[in-house]
Amino acid sequence: MRKDLEQKEKIIYDLRIELEQKRRLIEELKEEILLKKETIRQLEEEIEKVRQMILEREAQIADLEDQIAAMNKPVPEPEPLPVVEEKYVADYADEVDQMLAKFLNVNNCPVPIKRLGGGYYLFGTKKIYAKILNGRLVIRVGGGYMVIDEFIQTYAQQELIKIQARRAAGEDPFALDEHGSPKRGV
Repeated sequence: MRKDLEQKEKIIYDLRIELEQKRRLIEELKEEILLKKETIRQLEEEIEKVRQMILEREAQIADLEDQIAAMNKPVPEPEPLPVVEEKYVADYADEVDQMLAKFLNVNNCPVPIKRLGGGYYLFGTKKIYAKILNGRLVIRVGGGYMVIDEFIQTYAQQELIKIQARRAAGEDPFALDEHGSPKRGV
């Protein structure tokens, strides 16, 4: 019996050791579970941050696509101003104005031209300076001069667009300031 009791005590001892090992293992697994749960929580936070970034990027992409679509939208050709059949009447005391009248009455200019005086004219919405150089009517452009027909060919379309834009905004495209210059941003 004693021997039997010793064997049973040994079995109990071994089982206690095994039980203690299992408890330690359970504790380790619980700690590991806690670590895994913390990792999962951190990953869920990261996932939410990434989702927010994706939503922001998608909004930016949509804005950029809208901007590209707006930039690729065809610009409508401006409606040409009606051709005025009236003849330009020159100031007979002004040689430049006489030469301009001669040119305008022979050639078609879609942009209205108004004399301001002293060689200055209002070409649509743009104030220009004209003079006679080597027997030719020229317009001041930048640091030099351009022959009248080249000037009209180069700048008429641009002026028609400005005139239409100002009319569309309900503004007087030919308004002048107190100095006789075209009003800007009117």
